[in-house]
Amino acid sequence: MQKRMVVWLMVLAFVVISVPVAAAGWQKIDAKGVKEMMDHEDPLVVFPLSRIEYNNLHIEGSVNIPLYQLEASLPADKNRKMVFYCLGTKCTASPLAADMAVELGYKNVYAFIEGLPGWIKAGYSTKTIERLPLASIQSISPEALKEKLAQNPQMVLIDIRPDDVSNVRIDHPRYQVIPLDDLITRLDEIPRDAEVAIVCQKGKRGPTAVRYLAGKGFSNISCLRGGVKGWQDAGLPILKR
Repeated sequence: MQKRMVVWLMVLAFVVISVPVAAAGWQKIDAKGVKEMMDHEDPLVVFPLSRIEYNNLHIEGSVNIPLYQLEASLPADKNRKMVFYCLGTKCTASPLAADMAVELGYKNVYAFIEGLPGWIKAGYSTKTIERLPLASIQSISPEALKEKLAQNPQMVLIDIRPDDVSNVRIDHPRYQVIPLDDLITRLDEIPRDAEVAIVCQKGKRGPTAVRYLAGKGFSNISCLRGGVKGWQDAGLPILKR
């Protein structure tokens, strides 16, 4: 199963926006269907992204189980109805989580592809635990970051991709892997007196980390535009481990 988990995490990190049609073993469901199920049954409604994103906004009554924790955290009852949702039609996490649940032997699996935007549009209730601040996002191009790293070797790069898929990296002595899922519990590992750049795969999830860190008092922080892929596309050197 560990090998399969790495594959799923790699897909989440590298697939851009297309969401597959319902695979054998799970069904698509819309907002009304999820609401009716929650009102009259006892489904497990799961948000499979990070705790930061869940705390910012989630379907009231849902739980947070990041993808890498699904195998250990899903209930023992393989017949339990479960619904996976994430950040909308361009987010791949809900169908990936549904695929994983089916592979783990669950029989009543649903993916709510429209996710939070569809739920909000339908007028159903959401909940916030800790709102991400509306901080401005300072993005930096790969070329500008390369120049900064040469000028300031003490600059810190934080790679928020899952550790299993961060094997292609920017070569820099102060390069740390702190997955977005772990950022809340590993905040003390990030030096507050250093200039920090957030690195993700394609520049899509980095802004979430920047906003979270800004809310925790970090001020000198930016996000690599285009992520590691943008760095590679610019022809800049990478390190493979």
